[in-house]
Amino acid sequence: MEKFAIVVAGGSSSRMNSATPKQFALLGGKPVLWYSVEAFYKAYDEIHVIVVIPQTMEEYWFSLKKDYPIFNKTWMVFGGEQRYHSVKNALEKVPDEVLVGVHDAARPFLDVNFIRNVYFLAEQKGSCVPAISPHDSVRMADDTDLLKPFPRNKVWLIQTPQVFYSTPLKKAYQASFQEQFTDDASIWEFAGNKVEFCEGSPFNLKITIPSDFTIAEALIMARQRTQESISS
Repeated sequence: MEKFAIVVAGGSSSRMNSATPKQFALLGGKPVLWYSVEAFYKAYDEIHVIVVIPQTMEEYWFSLKKDYPIFNKTWMVFGGEQRYHSVKNALEKVPDEVLVGVHDAARPFLDVNFIRNVYFLAEQKGSCVPAISPHDSVRMADDTDLLKPFPRNKVWLIQTPQVFYSTPLKKAYQASFQEQFTDDASIWEFAGNKVEFCEGSPFNLKITIPSDFTIAEALIMARQRTQESISS
């Protein structure tokens, strides 16, 4: 089955307190979004990768294509006001009857086998969304902001890539935006489709705040040292 991947790099990264959006910041000498794009191409030679960027980063994007040839293989579309609008713009380039995965560019530690597993399960079941359970104790806030204990075995942390059959996903995205649309799975479910889940990865870190970037830098350095020791 033909495969597509949408790498969403259209956010403003307001929580990073940086002029450069996190998805374009250099991590181990390469832009954060480079790692996701590379992982998808390593997983499948013939996959079609669509990168969604802010329109304000158009000039910078073309400079990236000169410095990092892998981006020349991708398609680019501009993002919208919300993540929902960004993905909807990208879906216009995706044909019917294919598999399409939607991935946050801020998750640079994609494993090739992890990608293949999510796409494989989605092809079998129609959708596949990776999730992990929290290890910390969990408390829930009510309308008065009082924190109450909550069983952590009833909480799952949702990751990307989230992979779906393209035809029903595109149909689901015809719905008007709602605040409850926090990810693609919520839109898929709102349209009446069943969400199928699979085991996520604790290494599938999402860079959201500055401390996440510090952790990501340490992981990249450790990976580079491992690769150097293997090649020496």
